[in-house]
Amino acid sequence: MKRKRHQGKFIAAKVNIHENIFSENVEGLIRLIPHAILKKPEILQGDYRWKITETSEINEDGHTFIYGDLVRSQFESVEVLEGDNLIDYPIPDRAYTSRFVYEPISEVLIFEETSKIRRDDFTKIFEKLIQQSDIQIGEVVISYINKTEDLVKKILALDVLTKIEFEFIHPNFHKKETFRSLADILTEENAKKMKLNLENEKGLNKDGQTINQGLEMISLYGEAKATGYNELPSRSKKHTQKKKKPKLIRIDSRESVHTENMSEKSEGELKQKLRGFLLRVAQKLN
Repeated sequence: MKRKRHQGKFIAAKVNIHENIFSENVEGLIRLIPHAILKKPEILQGDYRWKITETSEINEDGHTFIYGDLVRSQFESVEVLEGDNLIDYPIPDRAYTSRFVYEPISEVLIFEETSKIRRDDFTKIFEKLIQQSDIQIGEVVISYINKTEDLVKKILALDVLTKIEFEFIHPNFHKKETFRSLADILTEENAKKMKLNLENEKGLNKDGQTINQGLEMISLYGEAKATGYNELPSRSKKHTQKKKKPKLIRIDSRESVHTENMSEKSEGELKQKLRGFLLRVAQKLN
């Protein structure tokens, strides 16, 4: 008999205080998030019931890890013919599960993306569950943790960068100077979000300070989209009557998120692997 594998595709994200980011007690609000998760909140969204289940707390090497499952279930019934009549019979709710682990100090959340629970579904529902579980926390925003080095490599590979769009949210506490600068700008304007668009059909400065700082900022606190192209190879004069336009290349930070595929022999081994993934990602953020 083939042994069951404990496997899945896992994505790295960060949980951010958003609604109350200007509160004097942001650190206290962050400390409430583990308790909000452990309370196993649930909500109804359309035809689905969403609930956090199977929660547990593990302390290891000075870190606290909160494990759980996000479950999506739906009421279903079947029609059964009894004599000349069709009768609806309810069947137990069919459930789909996505596993996760959260570490409160780094605020890093590792969660499973499945065919039934896509990444955007997970983050939007998880945000609502935390807010509902403890109204003191207010709205939170879960941002994907982007691999900045991949984005930089893709942008530098373009011959011409014509457009780059950034969308930032206000950072929680962070030691990096770049994040402090972003926080200062947003705080001065009393803003929770900021968009920045840079455009030039003839080409932007790919090595410019603003672009590089923007890419560093969205590693934790936002998204970026870039557009550009590569020059076509030069051709002989007799073939230059019609100049072919270069094909536009689009780059999206959502395609450069920290992810890891795992396949382990036991649930315990999978949890250990998840802890390792979380700590590696968290270390890169310091």
